[in-house]
Amino acid sequence: DRIAHSAFLVSILCAACWNSAEHYFEDFSKKYEDDVTARLGKAGYNVKKEVVNTALIPKDIMAAAAKKVAEISGFKGVVSPKHNLMFDLGMTSISIPELIGWMQDTYNCEEVE
Repeated sequence: DRIAHSAFLVSILCAACWNSAEHYFEDFSKKYEDDVTARLGKAGYNVKKEVVNTALIPKDIMAAAAKKVAEISGFKGVVSPKHNLMFDLGMTSISIPELIGWMQDTYNCEEVE
């Protein structure tokens, strides 16, 4: 009976630690993103989060872009417009221009933001 009780207490403790760690990580990453956004804004960069109506983008272009983002970033899951290139997908100041260059070359456009 003591073993079962001890196992129960350990499992509750582990679950509490897991939930706390998950909450801490989400809170930390949000604060980090806000800090980086504020610093970039102070440095003069456009950091406004613009909402893009993805329904207006043809499905084949969305699929090709998601495939290229996954290829460049190494992301193993399903890439969606909700992902942040840096914070969610791990893209860097080296890989983002690579994506922009691909978009410009593939879709013959001059300016990609």
